Amino acid sequence: RDNCRFPWGHPDGLAEPTVPFHGVIYPDGHPWDVEEVKAMMGEEKFNKLGLFEVTYYEGEFAKELKKSVTPFIEFNLGDEPGTGSPDASAGIPKDNFSIRWTGNFIAPESGEFTFSLRGDGRSSMEIGGKELLAAEPAKLEKGKSYPVTVEYVHEKGDAKLRVVWSVKGKVNEVMRAGQR
Repeated sequence: RDNCRFPWGHPDGLAEPTVPFHGVIYPDGHPWDVEEVKAMMGEEKFNKLGLFEVTYYEGEFAKELKKSVTPFIEFNLGDEPGTGSPDASAGIPKDNFSIRWTGNFIAPESGEFTFSLRGDGRSSMEIGGKELLAAEPAKLEKGKSYPVTVEYVHEKGDAKLRVVWSVKGKVNEVMRAGQR
């Protein structure tokens, strides 16, 4: 599990940076708000970051509750009291919520990429405007930026999703966002 449930300075937590990082969270475990990150960094610097914009919804994309950012798509919230919600302070329940990530993926090399979505709920992915089916490769060119949309629907229990890619000899690399 990543370090998103311990306050800064807690002996069980990792050392925390002073700028957003994976999970992009406050010391109390809640995700940074997009506008707060822009205000902290400045819009020009923010736009140069490789980040996915994350939108949290109540139910299955029914009611938008919060926008945040993250450099990659990998989380495991568990289901213990106080840990199952991505952000209870924003009204996101621990069960029956959905998340949409949008951003770009820059292919590190040319080839046929296979993307895998590993999680507990229903999930889907579009890259370059094309929905990917299970184990279907996507032919990508090195250095080219491809728009990405990942959707995840969580009903009950542990909330988790990990998006990985494989190409040639590289296996199961966590998908990181490219510059906006």
